[in-house]
Parts: sequence; structure tokens; C-alpha cells
Amino acid sequence: MRRQILGWTAISFSTVLACFWAFWGVNENFHEGWFDPSLLKNLGLMLVQYLSPMLIVLLLSVVAFRWPRLAFPLMGACALFIAWFFRHGRVTGIILLVVPLFAMAALYHFGRPTPADGHGASCSAFP
Repeated sequence: MRRQILGWTAISFSTVLACFWAFWGVNENFHEGWFDPSLLKNLGLMLVQYLSPMLIVLLLSVVAFRWPRLAFPLMGACALFIAWFFRHGRVTGIILLVVPLFAMAALYHFGRPTPADGHGASCSAFP
């Protein structure tokens, strides 16, 4: 029962985190990134530059839900790469990206959500 609670906490946390990054990315795109006259170029820039944190969280969450044993190595490696990438920057990137990825990695590693009527797809349905 405890592993199931940890697993569904991981799914809930990854859903909230992906929704946060989707909202943040779209907001930032329309705030500072909508400058090209071409709609396709603006949407491509939004996808690559502003929605990449959401896509990373979403992809890692879906993989972790399907294969829980891969969660810790994949999310840990991704978190370490992000920490290395932002090593000379502000600590905000580490707080908003690295800490949640390590928390999700631990939750997915120690928790096992039991699939109940497709609720596992909720981590990809909201963003």
C-alpha cells in the first residue's frame, strides 16, 4: 500500500510539474519569444526553446511509469546534466529543474502505482 501511495504521488507530482512547465513555457513564449512573422517558426521556437522542460518531464514521466526501474537512472542522469549545464548560472535552474527531477526519480523508484483504468495516462493528458 505504501509503494502504491508513493507511486501515485510520483504521477501526481510529475503531472503538476509538467503542467507548470507547459504554462510557464507558453507564457514566456508570448511574453518574449513571439517576434517572427511566420507562425511555423514561432511555434517551432516555442516547442524547442520554451516547452523543452515540459517535454523532458513528460517524456521521463511516461518512461518511468512504464518502466519504473529506469526512472532513477534516466531522471538522475538528466538532472546531473542540467546541473552541469547551469553550473555557472543562477541557482534557480537547479531549484526548478534538478531538485524536482531527483524527487520524481526517488518517488518512481520506490513507488509502484497500480494501473487503474488508464489513470497512468494522466501524466501525459494534462499538459
